[in-house]
Amino acid sequence: MKHLLVALTISICLTSGVAQAQEKQLLFIDEVGGPYTDEWSGSVDTETKGQSLIQVSLYRTGKSGDLLASVVLDCTSESVHFAPGIEFGDFVVSAEELANEVPEPVLTHAREAFCGNGAGWPRTAVLKQSGNR
Repeated sequence: MKHLLVALTISICLTSGVAQAQEKQLLFIDEVGGPYTDEWSGSVDTETKGQSLIQVSLYRTGKSGDLLASVVLDCTSESVHFAPGIEFGDFVVSAEELANEVPEPVLTHAREAFCGNGAGWPRTAVLKQSGNR
């Protein structure tokens, strides 16, 4: 019962953030073995766009399963703060687990896309990489 309540609470929080988010942008394609990939995309909360702290929803789809994570990007210090997320639709993932689950290239591309570094998007030349976790 406790996990269901936590999952429901996180789901409501993440869903309310997604409602104010911009359209998803493809951030990274992770080759996870053979022909299988995970696609990582993100969207920024419109209320935080243009600020130094930006609320971003990260989405993973593909071989490893669906994941929804909420992170705060600090565009000044380039640090990332994770909140608990939802995996496979209803499984709660802790902030610590998410920090290990999200590949570094996803965060790098999210900073480039959402922190206003003028990198332009998408950058397909660096989008597809293998085994960079």
